[in-house]
Amino acid sequence: MQANALAALTDASALALISDADAANAAAVQAIADQTDAVALTLAANAAAAAALAASQSADLTDATPCTWQPMLPQPRHCRRRRKRT
Repeated sequence: MQANALAALTDASALALISDADAANAAAVQAIADQTDAVALTLAANAAAAAALAASQSADLTDATPCTWQPMLPQPRHCRRRRKRT
């Protein structure tokens, strides 16, 4: 009788230890996943910031040399290509 009770107690203790270990493992896996998500979000934010900076710099360059010719107006002389005489 006592042997069976001791075996049952031992099994219960072993199951509790396994359950605790599983819970700790799950918590560790979740922490790693959260950290990975945070790193991915940081990288995405950095990439978006770099793209925005590149777009603003490109817009600045475009604004620095605006095109004055509009399609509905006659083309200025300095924009016309000279034809080669043959």
